[in-house]
Amino acid sequence: MDKIPISFTQFMEFTTKQSGPAKVSTVRRVKYSEYSPATDYWRDLRLAIREVHEKNYSIDYLDHIVQKANDKKKANYADTVEQYKKFVKNKHIEWFQPGDAHWSFNDLFIRSTPELGLFIDGKPHLLKLYFKERSEKLDKRKAASPLTLMTTSERAHNDQQASISLLNVMKCRVFESTPNDVTSDRLLSLQGEAAHFIQIWNSL
Repeated sequence: MDKIPISFTQFMEFTTKQSGPAKVSTVRRVKYSEYSPATDYWRDLRLAIREVHEKNYSIDYLDHIVQKANDKKKANYADTVEQYKKFVKNKHIEWFQPGDAHWSFNDLFIRSTPELGLFIDGKPHLLKLYFKERSEKLDKRKAASPLTLMTTSERAHNDQQASISLLNVMKCRVFESTPNDVTSDRLLSLQGEAAHFIQIWNSL
């Protein structure tokens, strides 16, 4: 059987849905909708945040991205940029290449490459960015499976000192994980979510 390649964001959307029908709808959308940059709401801002750190731009570069944004996005982009500025304020931040990463389970292949590799006040972080707080609130419980996936991914960056981090941008809240946080129960829960995704996919 062919592999089922999906993104970290797509799988995270699946894991954060609470109802069965919502999960089915998510898998159906992933299976039958082709990705297009034009429909990726947060793409421009996500790439701009990476540029700020990778190219050592001023954080005010993000204001330029807000001004360029479609009118329908401008308010959300502006609010999110303000929150990101709060996150980096008074922190010493340096960029490093995060490297590619992926996680697989049976036929499921999930691309889990972090958007950011940042030394934050000297501590290395491999970060994924979460922008969807307004439509799907993210708390510690909902972050558990995505963090377990990130922590157990095969990745090019093998620095065991790096904190695996998920940043809820709108809340300026970082959820962190280390290999020691990955219990057998958390891994089993993640694998159960992956098996559920595969079962729905194969039934559609």
